[in-house]
Amino acid sequence: RRSIDSLTSRYDLLDAIQTDAPINHGNSGGPMFDARGHVIGIAAQIRSSSGTAEGVGFAVPIDSAQRSLRQLLRDGKVRYAYLGIKAQSLTPSIARRFGFPVERGAIVSTVEPGSPADAAGLAASANEQELNGVPIATGGDVVVAINGAPVAGAEDLVRIVSSRLEPRQVATITIWRGDDKRNVAVRLAERPAPGSR
Repeated sequence: RRSIDSLTSRYDLLDAIQTDAPINHGNSGGPMFDARGHVIGIAAQIRSSSGTAEGVGFAVPIDSAQRSLRQLLRDGKVRYAYLGIKAQSLTPSIARRFGFPVERGAIVSTVEPGSPADAAGLAASANEQELNGVPIATGGDVVVAINGAPVAGAEDLVRIVSSRLEPRQVATITIWRGDDKRNVAVRLAERPAPGSR
């Protein structure tokens, strides 16, 4: 469940599998097996300070690869749902310090203009405060569930939107706005292509 930078887009790759197995240049795209011989991932990249195969390797989980393959076979391209927000994880210590009504969730820090979240009226953070030297978005909506699936942090939000939902699908986003809990229907769009805004 590591989050790593994508090499092909501005979106992070979630749930990457970390390994200390050597990954040489040219091994990307090869299978990663578990001890029973099951394919659990596709080798994707290595972080190495020496420039060799030694370092920390990462693989795309096989579930993500299979989802992409199904879409390629069906549609000829891979599409991801897009909500149009940036979020920060809400933790119990942040909730206590700044008086959030819930202990876990995804604080909406920004809403992209013209995005599905913007059209649905999701509210971005109006302020930024600091806790132990870390800037914390405050005053915005806190997402706590999507279609009933709990959102315990920012990565859960991205994971649910990118792996469980489809473009043009209407999703029910459960938020807290101040002390008011509400459900907001959002028609998702297709995630913009790499490099586009």
